[in-house]
Amino acid sequence: MTRHQPEPEPEHHPEPAAGGGPASQAPAGHGPEVAAPDGTPDDPRPKDASPAGRAPAPAESREGASVEADGIGLKGPRGWVFRDVRVEAAAGSVVALTGASGTGRTCLLLALTGRMRLTEGEARVGGLRLRKKASAVRRTAALAHVPGVDDLEPSLTVGEHLRERVLLQRRYGIAPLAALKAALRSPRQR
Repeated sequence: MTRHQPEPEPEHHPEPAAGGGPASQAPAGHGPEVAAPDGTPDDPRPKDASPAGRAPAPAESREGASVEADGIGLKGPRGWVFRDVRVEAAAGSVVALTGASGTGRTCLLLALTGRMRLTEGEARVGGLRLRKKASAVRRTAALAHVPGVDDLEPSLTVGEHLRERVLLQRRYGIAPLAALKAALRSPRQR
């Protein structure tokens, strides 16, 4: 796994806004910024536009898990990776996470999917308290393939890695035995 080299701690910690608008009052490059393209006043698109230019889907037809975080932070051996982050995203919403390299975007995503332990704050994903139910969040939240990010996690056992792979494959309609066989094949055999 690629090690994150945090920048020196800035004097002002970003506080991304809930659901849209300017996500951070910090200067550019001092932490990830979270914004939702949902037609809020700071979004130049009309309120009835969706990111693809279509009318937004009714809330009751959305799938996915809501994300709520308040005052979350992650401290590493060299200081704070991110701090005082606030996120509110309804199930099925689209959220943009922006920031310069090294501002904590990847760590924030890993933390919100239960793959890194938060140092401070409270978060819920799909109604599950992240601090108490991180393994349940990992079973329901996924990240796209990003080399160096979704490689095997050294703190998990081989069995935990296989279970996670089987659960993800099953979610996409692949039989558990086929998923296990696929996980056991070497990269050359894939």
